[in-house]
Amino acid sequence: MKQTGIRQLKILLMDERGDLYFQKMILIALSFVIGAIILTAFMAVFDAGFIDRLSEIVESILTW
Repeated sequence: MKQTGIRQLKILLMDERGDLYFQKMILIALSFVIGAIILTAFMAVFDAGFIDRLSEIVESILTW
């Protein structure tokens, strides 16, 4: 009986499922930041023409 309790305690202490969710959250946040940086770079390079084209693409996706 004592071995079973110790084994279950070890399993609970080794459980890292919560850590996996935290890593995914960090990955998603980092993806948004990198995407914002890339979008800002495109806007700086292509000026207003890029914003107009991007607006058309987003509208066509939303009305699809």
